[in-house]
Amino acid sequence: MATPRPRRQSRVKLKPVWLLAALVFVVVLGRVAWVKANEKHVEIAVDGSTKSLITLKKTVAEALAEAQVTLGPADEIAPAVVDRLQKQQKIVVTRAIPVQIAVDGGKNDLVTTRKTVKAVLEQAGVTLGQLDKIKPAIDGEITSGLVIEITRVKEDLTTQRVSIPFATLKRDDETLEFGLSKVVQTGVNGIKELKYRVTFENNKKTKSVLVSSKVIKEPVSKIVAYGTAGTISRGGQTLRFKKAYEMTATAYDAGPESTGKWADGYTSIGMKATFGVAAVDPKVIPMRSRLYVDGYGYAIAADVGSAIKGLRIDLCYDTRQEALNWGRKKTKVYVLAD
Repeated sequence: MATPRPRRQSRVKLKPVWLLAALVFVVVLGRVAWVKANEKHVEIAVDGSTKSLITLKKTVAEALAEAQVTLGPADEIAPAVVDRLQKQQKIVVTRAIPVQIAVDGGKNDLVTTRKTVKAVLEQAGVTLGQLDKIKPAIDGEITSGLVIEITRVKEDLTTQRVSIPFATLKRDDETLEFGLSKVVQTGVNGIKELKYRVTFENNKKTKSVLVSSKVIKEPVSKIVAYGTAGTISRGGQTLRFKKAYEMTATAYDAGPESTGKWADGYTSIGMKATFGVAAVDPKVIPMRSRLYVDGYGYAIAADVGSAIKGLRIDLCYDTRQEALNWGRKKTKVYVLAD
């Protein structure tokens, strides 16, 4: 009777299973080896934090998509989104933030990834003049919503000519009677040239500083001679006087034709209006002053008149005809000493 061979038969049946397991192992091992060979360790720095991932993606753009990081239109990324990933890869995303530049009367809005005020101005194509002012400082850091204010500063040199007032010099003159004066030399103003440095901020004048002053024409002083002679000789007599005036003299009589229909023949201080009475301006010659009038003689300031103002005197005559004969003329009037 033959002996059965169960072992041999069993070994033959297990061979396909073993081969399948071996095949699966090889495939898995190959897959693991492929993954290990192709996986990348990526760090993504964005918004102040870092994300880490292991990925089989090939490009930076694919890694960002896998990490669910979206980019704004002005954001900056390094390396570029089209670059292939390295085994060890760091990706830096710089978010663009809004800023505003106030310059030249306008406001420019932009988004930027630049870190300093200077870099933002370069991005916007804004140039600064040597004197321009900027706030915040040119090396200041950029923050979201920052307003950069630029003040345009310009300086100009301007020239101005001004008049130099002439001086008036007084001179004693012994040949001129006391109280009288005459201009010996006419005064002429000089000319001075002034230069100013004028500062404008945003086209508005803010400061003006004198930088130079130059006399172009010297002024000519006015010279006035004042009489010191205190006596005059009239009709063989020497008269002492306190003051002398060059006056316009008219004449009147006590009748109504000269003084009006209400005239009573008396002066304002109660004297009888007759020859030797003179009407004066009390602001010039005090009332009751004794006078000597060239061409008329002695008189007393005893009357006033509405038309007698300033350097005017009205001389009284006894008759209308005498007054008419005097008429109107220039004469010297002396206020006699007591």
